[in-house]
Amino acid sequence: MELNNNLFTLCTISRSFDKYHVDNNKVHLVSSIKNTRNFKLTDNIKFKTPQYIINIEAINLDDFNKIEHNSTCVEFKISLSYFLKNYPKKEDSSFESFLEVLIGKSVDKEKENRSLLNNVLFVYNNMSWPTIQAAYKSIDVDISGGSISKRQGLTTAEYNLSSMLFSLGYSLEDIFKSSILLNKTLQTSKNKDPLNSDLSSIYSLDLELNNLFRWNSIAKNLTLYKGKIEANITSLELEVKSRQGSYLNMVESLNNKIYSRDTPKYKKLKNNILNSKAKIEKLTQDISSLNSKVTIINTEISTLPTLSPSEVQIKYNKLVSGVNIRNDVNKFKNYFKKRKLSGVIDLNRREYSTLLS
Repeated sequence: MELNNNLFTLCTISRSFDKYHVDNNKVHLVSSIKNTRNFKLTDNIKFKTPQYIINIEAINLDDFNKIEHNSTCVEFKISLSYFLKNYPKKEDSSFESFLEVLIGKSVDKEKENRSLLNNVLFVYNNMSWPTIQAAYKSIDVDISGGSISKRQGLTTAEYNLSSMLFSLGYSLEDIFKSSILLNKTLQTSKNKDPLNSDLSSIYSLDLELNNLFRWNSIAKNLTLYKGKIEANITSLELEVKSRQGSYLNMVESLNNKIYSRDTPKYKKLKNNILNSKAKIEKLTQDISSLNSKVTIINTEISTLPTLSPSEVQIKYNKLVSGVNIRNDVNKFKNYFKKRKLSGVIDLNRREYSTLLS
């Protein structure tokens, strides 16, 4: 170990297969982390079983560097952009497929004994935990500390991290300092600790990354929303076109005087023409309104780079987190309601475990 003018987030993860994420084809990772200012791998470090250290840096690298320290410690040095760009591509015998084996795919529906994941330590260089979460979110992966109601129980991620920290020579005092350091980093990453110049300087790039990931998530959500509106516009335009054809046919029938003015059929035809015209006008107004929304969304997307960090955070919470909450709240309610009615509220069941049940 040696002191570095850096901050490292050591992280182990396990794949969660909770019903909510599985049903919605989402990848959910349960993590355990430790913050430290001291981290260095040497050839003398020995693990009981082979361990893979994935060292992720914020700098831009187009490839990864593999370092075999000894028979029990293999390190991969990669950039964050490389990690995000190459997950989850499928290429045999490549680092990309290695990542997919680690994290898994959204289409996975059942637990598996992902033994490889139990032997991996992620090391993030000079990145705050909110930025790490935002990075995973940008590839549609949720990473968290696990279920709030079950955090008192030992997780596989916690066990694996503890085992690795012991082999790396960290002490109980180091663990205590980690919790203090985590609080400081969270405050610094949120710009609430301006006097801490040391951490603030470390997180100068982190703030830019955080904004970038939030921009991308906001733009992605806005683009998806715009796509739905444009699909609705197309549908309405087809309906207007169809109704206009029927409207013109009815007007032609009326002008050809195929019915006498005082007959019920004439009155019905004239009434249908008026209703059809009103419907077409209403649909046209709806299309105009939707086109205005598309214009507004395009403006929002184009002005994202001009927003301040606080403005980005507000918009992110509203458009990304808020949208997810509104869309998913009923699913949450139905999920827990079904579990309650079916009597399957099993507090001993660890849905986020990576081990076979």
